[in-house]
Amino acid sequence: TVNTATNILIELLGMDAINEMAGRLRLSRTVLGRRMMDSEARKQGKDNYTCADDIAHILELIYEQKCVDVPSSRLMLDILRRQQQSGRLQLYLPEEVEIAHKCGDLDFLEHDAGIILLPKRPYLIVVLTRDNPTNKDGREVIGTVSRMVYEEMLQKE
Repeated sequence: TVNTATNILIELLGMDAINEMAGRLRLSRTVLGRRMMDSEARKQGKDNYTCADDIAHILELIYEQKCVDVPSSRLMLDILRRQQQSGRLQLYLPEEVEIAHKCGDLDFLEHDAGIILLPKRPYLIVVLTRDNPTNKDGREVIGTVSRMVYEEMLQKE
């Protein structure tokens, strides 16, 4: 799973090194405070934080091939393009619209952030939700917001 892969990277690189890299990338409100799904650390008040601005910033760095280096940025974009989970940002978009994104969910919380790769006007979108009555409701909100932004961007294309 993604959480397992994240935990492996935390073990390999170390939490401090990851937080230092976040600082170098100017992710000012992103903090890795614990491993994924570590309920004991969470009980101790340790948690992971980010915000829509930081997520948009790192997506922009990836798209502009300025995240770490060009080959790494290209690989990251390719991985985001191959995301298997759908039903959030692309829920109400035409099937042919290419998207590179990363989504996440917990109980009553749904997030999706990505690059909508329109041929003439690609754009970034980050939609973070919480306190949804159900996760399906959160996915609907993300899909609706994404469709509204898409229609606005088409008018500017």
